[in-house]
Amino acid sequence: MKSFKFILLALFIIFSLPTLFGQANLLEDYEISQMMDKFTFDNKTTQRVSGWRIQILATTDRRKMEDEQRKFMAKYPEIAVDWIHAKPYYKLKAGAFATKSQALPVLHRIKADFPGAFPTKDNSISPRELVGL
Repeated sequence: MKSFKFILLALFIIFSLPTLFGQANLLEDYEISQMMDKFTFDNKTTQRVSGWRIQILATTDRRKMEDEQRKFMAKYPEIAVDWIHAKPYYKLKAGAFATKSQALPVLHRIKADFPGAFPTKDNSISPRELVGL
């Protein structure tokens, strides 16, 4: 039994030595290095903050979403509205708020015309978009 443990220990040491003292060299193309540097620079300069938006609608029908967007823009021209396509849904979202408590008074106004509206968290808001209340 002792010899089995010794052999097992010896095998463990033999197979783990290359990983302990080994060194990996990574060679990448110049174009890939440039692309990664640009990606890093763009992400450092483009700031996004976490905040809240009001989701007006989620539908698979783009025409319905566009109709609702026109209705919203006619009733609330002072509130920015935009849509995203998160397959298979088109989501219509309005406003950009730093906190949920800032979004709630606007939500209550909107609910009169769009009863299905609700606040939603958004992690990709530009600081310039934020609504100051």
